[in-house]
Amino acid sequence: MDLQLKRRLVGGAVLVFLAVIFLPMLFEDGLRSPSPFDRTMPEPPAPGEAPARIVVPDRPHLPLSSGWAVQVGSFSSAANADALVARLRQAGFPAYVARLDRAGESLYRVRVGPVLRREEAETLARRLRERFGLKGFVVSHP
Repeated sequence: MDLQLKRRLVGGAVLVFLAVIFLPMLFEDGLRSPSPFDRTMPEPPAPGEAPARIVVPDRPHLPLSSGWAVQVGSFSSAANADALVARLRQAGFPAYVARLDRAGESLYRVRVGPVLRREEAETLARRLRERFGLKGFVVSHP
């Protein structure tokens, strides 16, 4: 095969590769459906203010395949996990329990979120640390 033909084939392959990567980005906004991650989390109320009422299901329905949450506790007792979730929800944070079954034992992980971007989850973890002293860490969701 001569050198000029090889160069044209490689150049064409590179152009197709770049088109596959960048063309969807140009049309993304028109094709994307609304997502629960598009909303921003409300700020928790200042001390002395009444907390806003937020209704969050026990396991939020997420149509997207990925997101981020902050894990703030892990309990062997469902009652302890539920107590922390109630405390966080009362303060306006969207908390939930993720149950994990291993070797016949259940572990109840308390998580806050989910949010779309990791940076948002890290900010949420910082707010939880400042407000409640909870040393949470960012985990992928679900």
